[in-house]
Amino acid sequence: MVRGTTPSELPFGTYDPPNDRDKFGGAGGMGFGFRQPFIAHAGLDTVPFDHVNWQESLSAMYEFYRLTGIRIGASAAANWRSAYRLAQEMTPAQRVITLFADAGSDDERDRGERYFHELGALHPASST
Repeated sequence: MVRGTTPSELPFGTYDPPNDRDKFGGAGGMGFGFRQPFIAHAGLDTVPFDHVNWQESLSAMYEFYRLTGIRIGASAAANWRSAYRLAQEMTPAQRVITLFADAGSDDERDRGERYFHELGALHPASST
């Protein structure tokens, strides 16, 4: 199974025009139905996408750092959030593999802490 993660604010393949809303970078749509060439050429038009908004991705950045001590960026955190939720739907014998492609910024991490306290923990160990 292949599953993608895309920003709620400008999803992959959307026909909406580009916008200036905050969103995690590197994984979103380009607007007007355009798709990144590497995806279009791979024939992945039918891949389901999880939609993660900016606040959720920043909250997940903070939470992942709190759990592991590893700094990841907003798109990596969105992937972690999607992978974690997918794993909850699977059997213990099944595995999820995801990529963390960015390290993020200190500003995003600071905002992530605020959103984490507003949105709550994804992982139970984060609540303690």
